[in-house]
Amino acid sequence: MAQLEDFAAARVRVLEFLRAQRASIGHFWDEVDDVFFRTDADKQESGPKSDRTRTAGVHRLTSTVTCIESLLEAPAWDLTTGEVWTNEHASEVLSSFISHALTTQEGWQSDDAAWVYCRVRTLGSAMRLLDVDSATWDDARRTNLRALIEQAWQSRFDDGGSFGLREATASPIGNLGLGEKAGPRQYPANAFLTYWGLLAAKLASDANLLSTEEDAPTSPRSLAAAEDWLQEALASQVAFHFNRSRFADPQQLIWALCGLVRFGDPRNLSNSVSVEHELMIAGLRAFFEQQDRGTWATGAPLFHYKNAGNAYAYVFETLAELVSLATSREVGEAAAAALAEALKSHSAELVAALDYAEATGQLLGTDGRGWSSGHHPHRNSPESWATASVYRFAQGLRRLIGSWSSQAARTALGARTPTANLHTLRDRGSSWDLGHGTAGGFLSTAFVHPVQMATRKADNVARFWLDPDERVLEETQARSAMLFGPPGTGKTKLVEAVAGAIGWDFIEITPAQFLDRGVDYVSAQADVIFRQAMELDRCVILLDEIDELIQQRTHEAETIERFFTTTMLPRLAKLWDARKVLFFVNTNNIKRVDSAIVRSQRFDAARMILPPGYASKRQWLADQGYTLLVDEDTIRNALLDPKTLPPVATGIGWLALVRYDQYGAIGRELKSDGQGAAVDAGRLRAALQPIARELRRLDWHDGTTWAEDDEEGVPLPNVSELFQFERRDARMVMWARIDGLTDEKVAEILASVGSTPNDDHALYKLGGETWISMGAPDNPEAWATSLGLELQPHGYLRIATAASMSAKDLADEINETAPPES
Repeated sequence: MAQLEDFAAARVRVLEFLRAQRASIGHFWDEVDDVFFRTDADKQESGPKSDRTRTAGVHRLTSTVTCIESLLEAPAWDLTTGEVWTNEHASEVLSSFISHALTTQEGWQSDDAAWVYCRVRTLGSAMRLLDVDSATWDDARRTNLRALIEQAWQSRFDDGGSFGLREATASPIGNLGLGEKAGPRQYPANAFLTYWGLLAAKLASDANLLSTEEDAPTSPRSLAAAEDWLQEALASQVAFHFNRSRFADPQQLIWALCGLVRFGDPRNLSNSVSVEHELMIAGLRAFFEQQDRGTWATGAPLFHYKNAGNAYAYVFETLAELVSLATSREVGEAAAAALAEALKSHSAELVAALDYAEATGQLLGTDGRGWSSGHHPHRNSPESWATASVYRFAQGLRRLIGSWSSQAARTALGARTPTANLHTLRDRGSSWDLGHGTAGGFLSTAFVHPVQMATRKADNVARFWLDPDERVLEETQARSAMLFGPPGTGKTKLVEAVAGAIGWDFIEITPAQFLDRGVDYVSAQADVIFRQAMELDRCVILLDEIDELIQQRTHEAETIERFFTTTMLPRLAKLWDARKVLFFVNTNNIKRVDSAIVRSQRFDAARMILPPGYASKRQWLADQGYTLLVDEDTIRNALLDPKTLPPVATGIGWLALVRYDQYGAIGRELKSDGQGAAVDAGRLRAALQPIARELRRLDWHDGTTWAEDDEEGVPLPNVSELFQFERRDARMVMWARIDGLTDEKVAEILASVGSTPNDDHALYKLGGETWISMGAPDNPEAWATSLGLELQPHGYLRIATAASMSAKDLADEINETAPPES
């Protein structure tokens, strides 16, 4: 079984292999006929473009659709500037090509043969890549499509049992069915044609384009009989292999196995004790045991071309479909995952197939490589469809190896499913606001909702369940933050809540993991950890309390610590640039962290996380029967600008630093002084003194400067000094979820950020979810309040209520209810 290092190395190789995909396939494009040349030799012999005229009729069906299918599996994130063959362009070419091809039933053949092959291979691929429901096909095209598929299905003998599709020996265009024309001289049924015929028929049936009459060639009974035949063929091929029979055919085996995966019940395939699952495992073992020096035997011919000779299933076309299904959304997620897991045991053989491809490729133009199937001795120049098949196999292998590598890295780093979630942010995110908003408001609008929106966008159009190399985070999204502040404020739990809210795994990395091999190997261990982290996708990583490992690069620092800090910087920048994970650093001592660590392209923001906010504490006191007569701004000023208050009042700033578990101590002090329900500044300061001594000794013992104790009580830490470390990258765009707002209110919000409801960069809807851009406000809660809204700690916007009054409103209420001064 391959290990993480093996997967990571193979991942680099396959990514490098794929760099020439678009250029190599695009090399075969015929600009005159808007199709792909069959071979490089055909292209060379076609002559100058200026000397040619467009060929009439339908031709190069399977070559063209195979090339476009391969191009569409190339990910959009891998496009280079100026690339012609974008995914959008390939889709447009396919739509136009099929629309033209369906204007007639003539020409759906090759070399006066391959009538069934051209129909099922072309339509099977094309229909799974097109949105058939919205295709602009008129009645004539729909009629032709139905006829073409039914003609292919007339190729089989239906004697009441299971059957597979076979190639015809005469054209299906005419009054007689294929069976009546060819009789017993037809080719034997094969899994390749049956697979593609089932795919074309099922997709057309799903789009209500086929007849469901019992006597129709594509009736539900006929389709079910073909599925049964594929499963029987798979079982037979497994038996042939293990019995060392001359009838063992690795190509037929895998096409039958693909049928089991694509058309079978996904619940059975993912059930490890089911017949289907065991058959899949045995089939893969039988197939890979037949591999010889990276490749497989061609197997029995599918049919015969009049001039070119026998036609076979191409090994890389076979492999491409197999590995593509292992991540495809065409099958259930559980079934795809079961196939992917089963293929993991054969990862070395799959990489050996890639080695074989590398060894047999030919130079193509100046910047590409091409392949010949080798099926016909007189055709040894690169073939478009063979080249496309090799690259499609490599794309599927890329997704598989990337997922295996990511899984191995998750295991090595101790990834786990988060126990906290969006509700945790709602309940625990209302930290004290010193002017830049609460912890929940920041984390939800900077990370949770932008990532939710980005992943929903990506998944909504994705053809595959996973793409571990996809840069799922957009350029303007936050990817990292440093959270600092006293211990006990829930920094770790809040980061875990971010992971739970977006549905990603949570990984916590502690100093112990860096020191696992001893101090002398800290840097080497850091290399290992960050190499593992670079293999991850869709994870939230927390580097917890690594103050000593990223301390300032001073002459006083130990040599190994200075070296670690220096080498940490490029690692963090590389992780940030990958745009596949979120990562956070928690520290209790921001002043000792190297300033280069905090700056842009390592961390998008640095935020101080304080204990619960004013509203929480005011409400708790009210629940105990006390009325707090000090407003939030006064307490904030006591922390950040104590010169605005008399010395006796500055002690009230300690209320902002009281943790939730210390609320009871405040209640006991207030109860013991016996002064009734009203709590003014003097009484609050006195009640906070015992807690202040504990906080100073345990939570605020370093990281800030102190004044000596004086007659006014325990002096406050210099919070304003720490507050200056807060920062946020200007490119960050923050997003919130809308909760029951009218269209008029939505338009007002968008106008505040210079946008309109028609701008999908500012308003995004998917299903029942709606996200709205907030721009980049310094204080998300204050921004919401200015619009008559309330931003809840979990990032939902709603109309402000009396229960969510602003600090100024609360201050006015306090002034109205306070007792008169004596």
